[in-house]
Amino acid sequence: MFRSRRQTAKGSQTRLYVETNDSMAGMLIAINDQPLNAQQVQGELGHLDWLLNNPDQLRKKRAREKEDADRTMRIAQTLYEGVSLGGDPVGLITYMRTDSLALSTEALTGLRGLIGKEYPDCLPYVRAGRNVG
Repeated sequence: MFRSRRQTAKGSQTRLYVETNDSMAGMLIAINDQPLNAQQVQGELGHLDWLLNNPDQLRKKRAREKEDADRTMRIAQTLYEGVSLGGDPVGLITYMRTDSLALSTEALTGLRGLIGKEYPDCLPYVRAGRNVG
């Protein structure tokens, strides 16, 4: 289970996602950082019930998710192999793996510096590679 927050034309939306072996379902839980009212919650629960009770719709949703993932990988592959910019193809990315959560030491150091400068109270104290704050 995880949360996702994104900006839309109607404001920010926070969703709670539950992932199973077969698919992933998301439920809107907040709009502009405000919890949904009872009527909105009922609407979201109704939509989830509808999906669960209509296996054909759930299969279509899974197929759309797979198409989206396949399209993303085709785009990444094209960027990796190279795009012609008026001459020989130029690879615009060097590494297209998107499932890794690992960050380089350089990236972590840069992020910690930026967060420490902009939000000094939010950065936990780190000692010997372990979070203690």
